[in-house]
Amino acid sequence: MITKTTFDLKVDKAKMSVLFSCKDVSQIDSETMDEIIARMKEMRIAAIPTKNELDETLRQARNKNDEVKDLVLVKGEPYTMASVGGIEWVRDFFAEGWAIDEAGRMDYRERASSRMVKNGELIGKIAPPIPPATGVDVFGRIVRPPKLFEKKLAMGQGVEFNEKTREVFATVGGMLRFTDNVIAVDNICTMDGINLKTGNIRFPGSIIVRKDVEDMAVVEADGAIEVGGGVAAAQIHAVGDVSVRYGISGREKGRVKSDGKVSALFVMNADIEAEEGVFVRKEIVNCDMRSRGSVDVEGGRIVGGKTIALGEIIVREAGSEGGVSTLLVAGEDYKMPEFMKAKKMDIDRLEQLRRKILNKIGSMTDRLKLLSAKQREVVTELMAKADELQLQVEELRGDIKDAVMESDRNAINQIIIKKMLFPGVTLRIQGITRKITKLHKGPIIARADLEENKIIF
Repeated sequence: MITKTTFDLKVDKAKMSVLFSCKDVSQIDSETMDEIIARMKEMRIAAIPTKNELDETLRQARNKNDEVKDLVLVKGEPYTMASVGGIEWVRDFFAEGWAIDEAGRMDYRERASSRMVKNGELIGKIAPPIPPATGVDVFGRIVRPPKLFEKKLAMGQGVEFNEKTREVFATVGGMLRFTDNVIAVDNICTMDGINLKTGNIRFPGSIIVRKDVEDMAVVEADGAIEVGGGVAAAQIHAVGDVSVRYGISGREKGRVKSDGKVSALFVMNADIEAEEGVFVRKEIVNCDMRSRGSVDVEGGRIVGGKTIALGEIIVREAGSEGGVSTLLVAGEDYKMPEFMKAKKMDIDRLEQLRRKILNKIGSMTDRLKLLSAKQREVVTELMAKADELQLQVEELRGDIKDAVMESDRNAINQIIIKKMLFPGVTLRIQGITRKITKLHKGPIIARADLEENKIIF
């Protein structure tokens, strides 16, 4: 027989398992099992196994090893997260990169995917939603699933949803767009090029430019923008993706903004902002690059400027032999500071207004008995207004909390460098900075060690 000091019982952090550890499980006898059951009663475990059930669990453990660590004796019932129901596409409309020709070579003139669809074409099928279900922890307490932040799929222009078959069809020919959980097919404007002759272009759909977008041009689309040539020092904004077959040469004046993804062969001296990610084949040079997705230059290099991604950064070479100052930041939401500033300004304004109202109410209630019926009505209205302002403040604080949680969920706190990391590069991950002073050969996966407060690889 062993004594009660030779085994340990504990509940895991999630309170969903009772864990048992013992140096020599083969020495556990009937009296010790009584002690284990008694200990679980003291811990107020709800579903305590019978002695026979406990014996069977320990017997199976004995067959594997005399020493056991964190053997599960009791399990809670896990909760089920709700799901709005995702879509299964009939083909990969959104594949990144370039097509491979018959000889196995990458064809930089052809994209790997085509989002063009025909009128009446089946786009995909939506899975039915899954309702949430509560769980029960080992103490018998109900565990509710976290609030669902996933947005429901919505049908935009140019598509139709068959509720019986749960299939989605295109109702117009055009370019498929999937942004912010909205499925849409955009009608398309096609042009040979955009220049002084064409003037600026603003279109409530997608734009296809067969050749180049020249200096000083302004191109805006409520859908995607696809450029068959290159982009000079132009101003481009798309609700969908921006895809450039060749390069973006901004000459420190060009700006590309996309609520989706930005992809190009190369990007030089440009300001790039992408909500869902950046894909560049060859190089990013001296750019102000900001993405709420990842930045992928797996086959090329990033030299100079600053590249900030909420997702991960993947690059073949970071920096250059000349030691050009280059900042790479991963897992950081570039939009968050401005968002927080605006929300806090709104909160301060509402709270200041509420304090003024409460002060006015206080001065009136001091002489409540002397107030007329109309003045009492004014006090009531002011109190209702103060309550309304407080609700608005709480809603704004909720917006901040939700935004931070969403940003944290989407953050990928790592920088992957495939081949070379040159001196002159500065890495920043989770607020921790490391300046590179010597050459490092890859592959490198840089992450933040929060306990040591340094970046390691």
